[in-house]
Amino acid sequence: MVKVWNITPRRSQEPSVLYAGAQPASLFISKDRGETWDLNEHLFDHPQRGKWNPGNGGLCLHTILLDPADEKRMYIAVSAAGCYRTDDSGVTWTPQNKNVRADFMPDKFPEFGQCVHKMAMHPATPNVLYQQNHCGIYRSDNFGGDWVDIGEGKLPSRFGFPIAVHPADPKTVYVVLEESDEFRMSVEGKFAVWRSRDAGNSWKKTSAGLPERAHLDVLREAMATDSFGDAGIYIGTNTGQLFYSRNSGDSWDLMADYLPPIQSVEAAVVET
Repeated sequence: MVKVWNITPRRSQEPSVLYAGAQPASLFISKDRGETWDLNEHLFDHPQRGKWNPGNGGLCLHTILLDPADEKRMYIAVSAAGCYRTDDSGVTWTPQNKNVRADFMPDKFPEFGQCVHKMAMHPATPNVLYQQNHCGIYRSDNFGGDWVDIGEGKLPSRFGFPIAVHPADPKTVYVVLEESDEFRMSVEGKFAVWRSRDAGNSWKKTSAGLPERAHLDVLREAMATDSFGDAGIYIGTNTGQLFYSRNSGDSWDLMADYLPPIQSVEAAVVET
């Protein structure tokens, strides 16, 4: 194992369970709050694994999504292998990438091999998945069975890394975009967040309070939301700025600056 990319807490009915995604493309589970870990060998020995190819960040399992309504169903995403789903608690894993592009491959719509950058789900609608991909932004309405491109012709770029869903509204989605794979900088040199309030059918640029002229890079784990109805949205950049919104993205402020490159952002509500 080279590095851990993601640690996901258990469902409410799994009080001591943690899941961890690691590089190279490994899923671990702990049933004792992280004291010990076991490798999911079924995924590690997947028959398609030999054809998975690493992205620029390595062969990383960066996304773990747990279906809150079905204890046996979960999703993982690997760059660059795509999205996989299990319906039997990790015994079998099936690729879930229909209609997702892979422009860097001879077959532009392969069964697997897509470079998923990040996936998100709202617990109230576990059948609906969103993903920010190397080749676009997509939504699935049927547990990953097939995907719809929700960015083509609506957004100024098809390339970006983070994606997040509003904690109180499963149809409100946030993405940060970059010019392209070749030019990893803010679109037109203006840092912004794009928000959809209708599950990706339309998008609006939100940038009030953000730098008007800035070439900033936001990595896949560097956007998070809190759990308030009027949500806090938090975004960290590769140049050490942490921006936040206290009104679901209507306006933004700078929380911290001159930090090291921010690779991951998490938000929690602490009761005192």
